[in-house]
Amino acid sequence: MYTQTHAQHLEQQGYCIIEDVLDPAATQSVRKSLVRAAEESERRGVPTYIPNLDPNPSNVRVFNLLDLDPVFVELIAHPLAIDVVGNLLEHDFIISNFTANIAKSGSDSMVLHSDLAAVLPEPWHALWSVNAIWCLDDMYAENGATLVIPGSHCVQSYHQLPEDVETHLVPLKAPAGSLIVMD
Repeated sequence: MYTQTHAQHLEQQGYCIIEDVLDPAATQSVRKSLVRAAEESERRGVPTYIPNLDPNPSNVRVFNLLDLDPVFVELIAHPLAIDVVGNLLEHDFIISNFTANIAKSGSDSMVLHSDLAAVLPEPWHALWSVNAIWCLDDMYAENGATLVIPGSHCVQSYHQLPEDVETHLVPLKAPAGSLIVMD
């Protein structure tokens, strides 16, 4: 359930973690579907390792999930995710992609980046995009958690970032079944 506490954390820090969105059985089912989807992607000739994006082959990237298993159609339309994103973007949004990143043992971090900056030049004066991350495993620093800079959603241009930007990175910690929403 999305609460006022989640909304406040999202507003202040740029992200929130909503726990227990998927029950353990659903989480495991989706996880198994993801493993099969990665295998199917490779079978179709779509690589799951992209050298210019991923630091090594232990970082597995699965594109076009909607075409690989119907469970992802259900997941992308999950009422809570649609409600949270819709309220943030005033119900005027499109989904640009639905991919998965699997951090296997030995994976490294991607380069520091902003998904928004890749498609929209600065200055960033308003909320333009939202990321939703479904945690199919517990997520923590030691197993490849997404790293964020709390409050970076308020940055309007690159020059506002501190010189030691990487020292401000914090791993997101969330149990399996959680939904992470990021501005």
